[in-house]
Amino acid sequence: MTDIEAARRAIDEHVLGVMFAGYIPDFGVCETYFHLRTFVTPGITREIARGVLRDLTDKGLCHYRSGLFTEDGEVAGAGYGLTSEGIATYLALSGRERPKGIGDVWREQQDEVTA
Repeated sequence: MTDIEAARRAIDEHVLGVMFAGYIPDFGVCETYFHLRTFVTPGITREIARGVLRDLTDKGLCHYRSGLFTEDGEVAGAGYGLTSEGIATYLALSGRERPKGIGDVWREQQDEVTA
């Protein structure tokens, strides 16, 4: 892997990881969206973040939504959220396991009861 490929992988992992923080497995689809400024760090400028997010959107790993509202009904603007493919890609890049949802815990308890 070249230095450029390694850097791009690290940036992709960072951006997908930020969105993954809003993923709640009990709800299935990730319905949390993040404003562009959420992805900006001292090492990732707004322009880089925008380009990476557009590329990830083109690859089907995240999607862009406009006309978003907060839980309080206030206008929130636009943002990016993970797709199912984005979740799988982030887990593969990071080596993390999918977090357990309440359904997973319930099935495990049922398996213990029937065993």
